[in-house]
Formats: sequence, C-alpha cells, structure tokens
Amino acid sequence: MNHEPSPQSRFWRRLIRFMFRNKNLSIQQERELSERMARFHPPYPKSVQVQYGSIHRGQFDEMPVARIEPDRARAGKVLLYIHGGGYVTGSIGSSLMISLPLAEALALPVVVFEYRLGPEHPYPAALEDALLAYHWLISEGCKPDDIIMLGDSAGGGLALATAMALRDEGEPGPAALVLLSPWTDLTNSGPSHRTNADRDAMLTTAQLDRWAQAYAGKTPRDEPYISPRFGAFTGLPPMLIQVDESEILFDDSRSVAEAARAAGVNLSFQVWQGLWHVWPAVGPMLPETGAAYKEIGSFLKSLGLLVE
Repeated sequence: MNHEPSPQSRFWRRLIRFMFRNKNLSIQQERELSERMARFHPPYPKSVQVQYGSIHRGQFDEMPVARIEPDRARAGKVLLYIHGGGYVTGSIGSSLMISLPLAEALALPVVVFEYRLGPEHPYPAALEDALLAYHWLISEGCKPDDIIMLGDSAGGGLALATAMALRDEGEPGPAALVLLSPWTDLTNSGPSHRTNADRDAMLTTAQLDRWAQAYAGKTPRDEPYISPRFGAFTGLPPMLIQVDESEILFDDSRSVAEAARAAGVNLSFQVWQGLWHVWPAVGPMLPETGAAYKEIGSFLKSLGLLVE
C-alpha cells in the first residue's frame, strides 16, 4: 500500500518501540502489561454494544465470549475475531481497541472469544477452542457462508490453522479469512527475522521463540496446525493479508501469500509502509486503522459478503 505515513503513525511508532521492544518480560509480566494497556483507550463508539456470555467447553468448564453489535449491523453475516498475544496472553478486553471500531466500520456483528493460553494450556488447546467457537456459531444458526474469520498476529495464524483443520475434516469452512500481521511460522525461520531485526518497532525473535515454546510444548513447531505456513493451501477460502514491510514476521505473510496464490486461493496481499505489527491495535487514534478497515470492507464487498 503506497501511502505517506501519517504524523500520528510516526509518533505511535516511536512510542511503541519505547514501550514494547527489548523489554525481556516474562509471560506473567506480558499478561499484566496487556491488562494495563487495555485500560487506556479513547472513548469506545456509543453506536456499538457489547454482550458478554460463555460457551460450554465441558461439563464444568466454559469459554468466555462476547458479541459486539453495531446499531446498524448488516443482516446475516458475522465476523469471528481471534485475538493475538503470542498464544500466551490476550483477552476479550485487550481486543476491544480492534474489534469495536471494526464492528462499527464494517457494520457487522463481531464475536470474540478467549481461547486457552500456553504454557498452562499448550497446543492443541487454542485450536480446539477456535473450532469450538466456530461450531458454536453454527449451532446458533449461522451458516458457514455467513462467517468471516479474522485474526491478528497469533490469532491470524490460528485462524488459518482453523480453516485448514475444518477443510481436513471435510467440514465447510468460513466464507473468508482476514489475517492481520499473522504469525504463521513458529519456527521463526523466515528471512525477515534477520533483515528486519533492527526495523521492527515491537517484536524480537528471542521473544517470539519463548512464546512459541510455551505454546508448542512437546509438539514440533513445524506442525502445520501450529505453523500453518507449512500446511496445504488447496481448498481454503478467499484470503486477505495485511502486513507492514518492516515486521520481522513479514515473511510469515509473504510465504503464506505465495503458497495460497500457487494453490489457486482467491488472495489479496497488502504490504503497508511506515507502520508496525498489528497497527489497528491503536484503534481510531491512528488514521491507518480506518484505512485498513476500509480495505477489509472493499475485499469483503468484492466477494459479495458485504452488501450496501
């Protein structure tokens, strides 16, 4: 995406680099930071309502879920949002800066759920929970063609792995995938880990290696449901990928885009400049958030999933 970075993006990039990069935090400290950051946000849109509930995971266990409903929601479609956080942190609350403006911008209801996190719950817990959320939507009356699956960072990799698992089980998958700076290779072996090591404003490979080990546990990290970059792409739904060129995870997106295109997947691959990993997490304080959501809307309209 050729555009001049906004003045706001320059400010936020410097601030994010100061706040997040090379902090060498433990997983518990990462969780505490995520919770603190979730408390600081601009006023949420008054035209969007949040309803909290749960999905039965077992006889004595439930998974938190929230439905975010804009006042003028389009009928029929729903966006299943899978939050990021390196598979070790993240929650409904930490995702609201993305999901609330997204629901308003697309005029779509958004469903967010809290999958289990590593290291307490290693793979395949997160994948099982993502499949549970998808099947729950089906049980609530949604058709697969009505479900758009969107994930950021680890949630983007999990969304892709979920679509692969549904396909492999012979089940109909979602109507489309939208992946924001997805983490698709937990071996962290892409060339951009080297070429963008000094450019990335937020992440380091050492940090990602700790998270990957916490999630993968005893399973090899190149297992396709952990690192879907190594999976098969034939038969996957249309896919939009948004990533910034400076990310150490840039090649996680590029390699997926190349494999999806080679497999005949309907693909839109958008490379942005001057931003950082999952920039919409800053919400409406950044003009590029609205621009990214506009591109998502255009992609979904091109598929006939959004109708004016």
